[in-house]
Amino acid sequence: MNATDFPFPDEDTFEMPASWRRVVRRRRGGPPRTPVTVDGGAAAKVAEWTERAAERTERSLADPESDRALAEELRAHLAGHVTP
Repeated sequence: MNATDFPFPDEDTFEMPASWRRVVRRRRGGPPRTPVTVDGGAAAKVAEWTERAAERTERSLADPESDRALAEELRAHLAGHVTP
């Protein structure tokens, strides 16, 4: 047997495994993807979940073990203040 008897992959060319393609971020000129449909009720669902968890969230933020700066940032976010 010699080296020509085995179909070795080309080591200089990257071939993406098919299983990776579904998680690749699309870039200009990249493979076409199925268009995404936005769920119009998603914002309402998140608002409902946030309201249902409000008491538990506040307990976590008030906990002495919580990071004070992070807790204040989350409170500001929940109050509608936009911060980085």
